[in-house]
Parts: sequence; C-alpha cells; structure tokens
Amino acid sequence: MIKELELLSVPLLKVETINYQLPDKRKQGDEVAFDMNEILTGNEIVVLDGYWFGKKYQQEIKCKGCTLVYVDDLMEAGNIADIIINHSMGVSITDYKMIAPATSIYTGSNYSLINVPEQFRHQQNKKTLYSQLLISMGGADPLNYTCRIFEEQTAFIKRFEKVIVMVGVAYTHLPQMKTLATGFDNVAIIQAVPKLDMFAMMQQSSAAIISASTMSVEYASVGGALLLIQTADNQRYLYKGLIENGAALPLDQIELLNEAAVAAMIKKQQQLFDGRSKERFIKLFTELEIQSTVSFAKAVKEDLSITYEWASDTTVRAYSFNQNPISFEEHQNWFLKKIEQPNCIYLLGKWNDAIVGSLRFDIADSNALISYLVSPKYHGKGLGRILLARGLEYLSKHNSAVTTATGYVMPENIASVKVFERLGFNCTTENNQLCFTKNIYRS
Repeated sequence: MIKELELLSVPLLKVETINYQLPDKRKQGDEVAFDMNEILTGNEIVVLDGYWFGKKYQQEIKCKGCTLVYVDDLMEAGNIADIIINHSMGVSITDYKMIAPATSIYTGSNYSLINVPEQFRHQQNKKTLYSQLLISMGGADPLNYTCRIFEEQTAFIKRFEKVIVMVGVAYTHLPQMKTLATGFDNVAIIQAVPKLDMFAMMQQSSAAIISASTMSVEYASVGGALLLIQTADNQRYLYKGLIENGAALPLDQIELLNEAAVAAMIKKQQQLFDGRSKERFIKLFTELEIQSTVSFAKAVKEDLSITYEWASDTTVRAYSFNQNPISFEEHQNWFLKKIEQPNCIYLLGKWNDAIVGSLRFDIADSNALISYLVSPKYHGKGLGRILLARGLEYLSKHNSAVTTATGYVMPENIASVKVFERLGFNCTTENNQLCFTKNIYRS
C-alpha cells in the first residue's frame, strides 16, 4: 500500500508504530490512543481501516472538523463516521444500529475494496474442474486450518492434477505442512507470493479452498470453484454473503461441487464483482469533498423567489405528492407562514456560494417530518444524500427533543429511495407511499 501511494505522489506522514493483537483477542470497546493530534488540520478526509479505532478515536477526528470514512466488518454500535464501508455481502444497511444521524452506509460487492487487475478478472482459461487446486488460509493461519484441510479432505485433494498451498512468512506450522505434503505427489508449497504472481495462480486454479477473507473476494473476482471456511469471527458476514449469493460453497458441502454448480457459481461471481467499484469510490469521495464544504442558512423571506422556482419546476413536481401546478401567490402564502413557524426548521443548503437545495423538518412531539429537494441545476452530484446527512446532523445538535425522523417518498422516486436507504432509514408502505423512519441516536 505504501508503494502504491508513493507512485501516486501522495505525501505520507508516519506515526508511532502500534503493536496490534489479532481481532479475535480484542474486547469490545478496546481501542488505541489517539495519535493524530499534531497531523490533522480539519480539512482532511480521514479513512480508518482497522479494529482498534473505536468511538473515542473517531470522536477526536470529528472534533477536528475532518470528514471520517470508516472501513468496517464488525458492526459495533455507536459508530459516528460520516461514511461506513462494509464490502461484506451478508450485511444489510438496516443491520447497523445506533449510528450517528449523518452516517451513510455503503455495503456489498459494489463497494468491494479489492482491486484485481483487468488481465486477471474472469478470464476462464482453466481446463477442467480438477486441473489445479489453490489452498490458502491467510498468511499466518495461527489455528493451522491448512493442515486440518489436508487431514480432512485427502480424497478431494488427490483428485487434482496439481495443488498449490499458499502460506505467508508468519505461518509457524510449515514443518507439519511439509510432512503432510509428502503423502501427496501433486502438492507444491509456496511462501510470500508477490501480488501479481498470486493473481496468476488464482487464474490458473480451477478451484480454491480459501478462508472467508479478502482473498476469497480476490479469487471470486478472478473466477472459479470457491470453497469457503470461516476462520475468524470478523469473516462471518463475508462468508454468509458469498454463500447466500451463490458465489461460493461452504467446504462442508464439497459433495455438491460439479461442473454445472461451478458454471452457476462463476456466473454469480461475474455479476457481483463487475470491476466498477473503483468508479463508485471515485464518485463517493468526490461527494465527500462537496459534503465538507456544504453549509446551511435558515430560510428567510428573501428566499421566496428561488424556492418558488424550485417548487414550480416540472422535474421537481413530478415527484411531489401534489403534482398540480402551483401559483406564485400560493407558494408565497405558504412559504412566509412556514418560515415563521416555531415547530419548523427550514434550511437552505449552500455550496460554492450557490444555493443548491432546501431541507425542512416539521416537528410534532418527538418526530421530525422531512422534506428536501435539490435544485435541478445541481442534480447528479449526490447533493440529496449530502443535504439530508448534514441536515440530520444539524437536527440532532439543535433539537434534543427529536428522537425520530420520518420521510415519505413516491416509489418511483428512485433517487430519494436510495438516499433514505443509504442513511439507514427503515422502510414501510403507507397508502401506496414509502415511509422511511430512523431513530436519532446521539453519542
């Protein structure tokens, strides 16, 4: 990773080295001390990827004014990042509980963090199902699943013309593995394989037995018969997702493996890992750059004209519950009353000195009813999600009595549906409308 960043001329700042324990030894709530106080200025997008950056660490980053992206697979409650990325397919956005109001969640294979070079992706040059088997349980494999597989799946392994066992330099059971390998005439053990060589081996392997780690996603992106083992608790969602989506089989169902099953599996793998996650991440981080500069101002009477311009626009009215034309006088009477109502928070979003949309919370008891729109001039930039995310953050800070937020959307308004889903709202149907609700969690 450091070499890749250096090639992109990304400046690197080193902090003190921290000795991490394995994730399975971590207790909930354990985290490292904040070590970026002298580095951050408040203008950065900070990406955290690790099991030891807990709520306190995240809070320090947010207090600096930074935008925070958190790469997650543990799904612990209380996350306060602006963005959560979890590329496990076994996770639903609504599985996340007690997250900050403004947190947006990106899950599944569309946001895979694995980058397989195009020359290796879905290139089916494998001769037969039993031509070459790849076995890898990760670099260290501290519980020695590698040897266990050889002991339990001897007959299956001997069916292959060639077997590649891939282990890392931290694998401490190599003598035992070498002893086991002497009972086979088709086994080669390889250590510390360079990345491109690893992809080439995957491409040559018609089948693989792999732990449900990021390596399993790499193999699925190349394509082949994928047999999975869950070797750690943090793998459970990826394991579940790959199997439920038909991209892999659990190793204990090895008897179901045949040519037809493999063909169906490869087809699913190609659908799930389409090679476009890089484009999606570029779009997401472009949105985050915009999000960091969006601000709000309370609507005032001088905003009457621009709000009428939006309200009367045909593209806006197409997704309004009242699609009848609206006169200027009607809008004026409504608008001037609305901005004076004490139970209404009416905000206009600003970006680059332009007013780009509006957001309104009509508060009754402890619930805030949401209405928002983006200026037609600024459609396609992700501002709907940005306005609602920043607005929910504003609401949670300025109205402690509100505990839930609700928004109604027409089913055909796909853009708004995605906005509410991304922010973790639960969806029900009321009178042919979609009703999205969310609890306002305050850390």
